[in-house]
Amino acid sequence: MKYLEALDIVDNHKHKKKKNLNIISSFNSDPLNLFTKAIFAKKKINLNIYNSQFNTLKQTLIKIKPNKNLNLVLLCPWDFCEKLNWRSGIDSKINYFNEVDNDIKFLTELIISKKKILKVIYFDLPIPETLINLGENKKLSINIKNAYLKISNKVLTYKSLDLTKFIDIGFPFETKKIYKICKDIYNVLLSEKQVKKNNLKNKIFLNKNYDIGTKKILATDFDGVLWSGVVADDGYKNIKCANDVTGYKHYLFQSLIKKLLKRGIILIGVTRNKLNSAKKAFLNKSNILVENDFIKIYATYKNKSESIKQACHDLNLSLDSVVFVDDNLIEINEVKESIPMIRTVLFPKNEKDFSKFINRINLSFQKNYITKEDKTRTLSYKNITFKKNIKFDSKFNLNKFLTQLSMKLIIIKKNLKEKKELKRPLQLINKTNQFNLNGDRLSENNLFNILKKGGTLFSGLFSDKTGNYGEIITILINKKKKILSFVMSCRVFQKNIELAFLYFLIKQKIGINNFHYKKTKSNIPLQNFIKNNLSLYMDKNYNFLNQVEFLKDFKKNIKNYKIKFK
Repeated sequence: MKYLEALDIVDNHKHKKKKNLNIISSFNSDPLNLFTKAIFAKKKINLNIYNSQFNTLKQTLIKIKPNKNLNLVLLCPWDFCEKLNWRSGIDSKINYFNEVDNDIKFLTELIISKKKILKVIYFDLPIPETLINLGENKKLSINIKNAYLKISNKVLTYKSLDLTKFIDIGFPFETKKIYKICKDIYNVLLSEKQVKKNNLKNKIFLNKNYDIGTKKILATDFDGVLWSGVVADDGYKNIKCANDVTGYKHYLFQSLIKKLLKRGIILIGVTRNKLNSAKKAFLNKSNILVENDFIKIYATYKNKSESIKQACHDLNLSLDSVVFVDDNLIEINEVKESIPMIRTVLFPKNEKDFSKFINRINLSFQKNYITKEDKTRTLSYKNITFKKNIKFDSKFNLNKFLTQLSMKLIIIKKNLKEKKELKRPLQLINKTNQFNLNGDRLSENNLFNILKKGGTLFSGLFSDKTGNYGEIITILINKKKKILSFVMSCRVFQKNIELAFLYFLIKQKIGINNFHYKKTKSNIPLQNFIKNNLSLYMDKNYNFLNQVEFLKDFKKNIKNYKIKFK
């Protein structure tokens, strides 16, 4: 049944027989109303539905008394223990099963006492395992299962869940599953057929491939992991890590780290940034973490494996005691190849994978109890003197790895007549700080005037196996063939996109005579690009003289790309 069909049935099919239904749940159950009414209407019953208010499940159950209405409870795992309700973050105080045991017993006994007037559907959903070790999480899982088998009329199992749906609309289920849930509601409430519970084995939501164990150091990236956004480009006020749709998974990860810190883990930051920019991010009040939670922040444009080796050297800890988290597959593979004994975890793009991610991080730092020393470990390690200028080699072959990514670059020449198409390049020019030729900003009128006077503007759209990144690079050239702006989003660093982009433009004989290049406090990646790739082909005034040699020398480097020109 589709939405319009359900709407038509409810609006145009009225029947004498009427029933009232109270739906009691801790989430927003309103999206179920239409299809439930339609299913009842097809059975010649007009149904009125009354939904309990959001997050009032226990209060409603305590107050409910025998009545003539149908009463349905929609139950989720976190309803048994509100202290482990990850929708509002991960509670840093709860570590053991006995701290939530009474909550599970209370809800179970409450529903049993009202069983004559209630029907119960239980949603068997994955929840992040955040107790102190595997044994405590197993106790929790088994006890919740024993509880819901006692009280539920129907169990619906879901292997994955988009966490952000709770934050956005308060309803966790995909639209295509709603009709099936509503059919189950009818069957539980009125069907003469006996409803069977799912035959579930005792299980915990633990991937068999998880390499659990006791680690000591959590090394985490910043941009895209602790928050959504790039602090150097977006500014600290515009990064997102609050308990809302955009920032939720970052908020959840930060709350887990805060919990792990109280268990005594050592936290280090490993970010491609300037140190001042990295530290400034913590001025954003949405952060749960603060700068002092980190033993050390390594903000550098060198390989991240070097920073991790440096940290272990200074802390006198082994490399196999580290868990490294990053959202960039290149960074993950660089660290994995350079330090094979390290545990690397990719920060998930898909919210459905997030509970597994939380489980893996938490179970990497499991222990049996928390000591006084654990609680003060961060402070004790703050006194360590961190050394500088120790060189560590990386075994990672970037070019070899890039051949596996199926990279595609579409280069588009922008047209002044299509002014809407100029918005993204202008945004990149005015927003980007790190890979930026000179830091100069342009107004819309400035850009229009340059193009009217014979200038050209090119942008590049990039995609690979890891995703579609959209328009991420742009170059503005004036009538005299001088590059006025050359910028690229830092989301695609290390993929040699800037080199492929420039190489193709030169090969197409676009005409480039000079770079309007200036050093800024933030454009270190651009400075490195000039130094490592262009300096041999320029004079001291940044005139691009030896373009033929450039094309010859870098021909091999762009073989990894499929490039189209529009």
